[in-house]
Amino acid sequence: MSNENKNQKNEVNRKIMLNGNVSESYIGSIVEKINEIINIDEQKMSEDSNYNPKPIKLMINSYGGTLHDANMLIGVIESSTTPIHTYCYGKAMSAGLYIFASGHKRFTSPLATFMYHDATVGFTDTVEGLKASIEQSTKLRDRYDNYIVSRTNLPKHIMDEKKKLKEDWYLSGEEAIGYGLADEIIEFRTK
Repeated sequence: MSNENKNQKNEVNRKIMLNGNVSESYIGSIVEKINEIINIDEQKMSEDSNYNPKPIKLMINSYGGTLHDANMLIGVIESSTTPIHTYCYGKAMSAGLYIFASGHKRFTSPLATFMYHDATVGFTDTVEGLKASIEQSTKLRDRYDNYIVSRTNLPKHIMDEKKKLKEDWYLSGEEAIGYGLADEIIEFRTK
């Protein structure tokens, strides 16, 4: 077997799919895969100063989920020494949009749909417990908004208006490019 074939056989799979709801167990398994790749890359970088890790490709197709779990994945992406590129071919909504925005480089299909909305809450608690939960949920939502604003050109006043009206804000792939949510359109084949 040639060296080239051995290298291809030993190459780490750098494609990871987030295809479903953002939840503790699902995000945990994605973080494990990303950390395995990062550990391999960090080991190779310590052995070879010229080693340049290939990006991890995180494909997102999600209606969203919990912001706390999204924060875990975003924290890993933000601190990764290996570039993590996010891709959206279908949908990146709510917490999925949040995660998509964290990519070191972000790619969208022309057919992709993105959606921003106010954080949703579902509480069963005492009155005092509800007060504390609402305060915490507001802080979490504000961090979400501030992060989105820091990573994109989505206007905060439109985000605030959508929250006030209790409306979802849908964006196409082209609009995502225009608002700086995505960096590049994934071109379709010509034939």
